[in-house]
Amino acid sequence: MKFLPLLGLMLSASLLLAGLTQAEEKKQPKAEDAEVVAVQKEFPEAAKRERFLWDTFETTEPVQRFNNFSIEDWQQGYTDFTDCLVKRAKDQKLDADGLKALLEKIRNHAGENKLAYVPVAAFDVTSGGKKIWVIAVVWETPTFLAQLKRLSHVRLFAFDAESKEQVGFVTCR
Repeated sequence: MKFLPLLGLMLSASLLLAGLTQAEEKKQPKAEDAEVVAVQKEFPEAAKRERFLWDTFETTEPVQRFNNFSIEDWQQGYTDFTDCLVKRAKDQKLDADGLKALLEKIRNHAGENKLAYVPVAAFDVTSGGKKIWVIAVVWETPTFLAQLKRLSHVRLFAFDAESKEQVGFVTCR
């Protein structure tokens, strides 16, 4: 009889932990949670772009939603998220084909640098009549991804939408 309260406490703790684990699993974002956002911003001169990109886009809700993103197969994740971002751009009557080409360029960058990337947000920025795509990816080295199963870093790429030339880049280290 002396152990009954202890048994009840242990059972309550187990149920609480199980509930927390289920809640964490439910919060895990999916490709459908990726966003395309159109914004009007003044894009700064080259010397100030890194700070601008980080301060303006890294802290946005669409990017933060995927902070410490858990994934098993990043290549399939890249494809799923690309498809979703391109569909959202098309639905908003933005340059979906241009975005798709840039997402492929970023995927090649991941391969060249032996990094695991998943694009999670794209920002259609209008600045002085020019269109610029800012694309956020979460990333990790494949070695750490194999161990942690999480993409815990952010990179932001900026491209001139017309020429497809990269005009900005910033990453956490």
